[in-house]
Amino acid sequence: RVKSLGHDHMHVAASLINMGAALRGMGDLAGAVEKAEEGIRIVDKQVGHCHPYVAEALNDQGVALRLLGRPLEAVSKCEEALSIHGASANDHPDARTARACLGVALFDAGRKGEATALHDELLPARHSLHGLAAEQFHTLSTLLGKS
Repeated sequence: RVKSLGHDHMHVAASLINMGAALRGMGDLAGAVEKAEEGIRIVDKQVGHCHPYVAEALNDQGVALRLLGRPLEAVSKCEEALSIHGASANDHPDARTARACLGVALFDAGRKGEATALHDELLPARHSLHGLAAEQFHTLSTLLGKS
């Protein structure tokens, strides 16, 4: 894609962000953070920071940073992703995913009260989408010993 489109094309940014997610899935967490950052730089340059690609990449970085044992950085990235989602933060599936990732990062950062409150806000949406299957998910409430 770089050859045909150039280094600063939005499709290149999307590919880098997707590569970051794939690297995270393969266990290359540092590579995942790096590829997401490369994608973010391109999107910032082309259309600005408040773009869904940036929110996606920041959320992916947050997950990778949490798995790297850097929960405070993960919280920061997840909060930044949510700020991009803005008013849709309660309704859009990507925003809900970002909020769930933030909840896990908050938990790992030792901010269990905030994590529980965030999870409790998300639970009704999970139930409405998944019904009883939601009970099978590992939730923060379960981790925190809440019923």
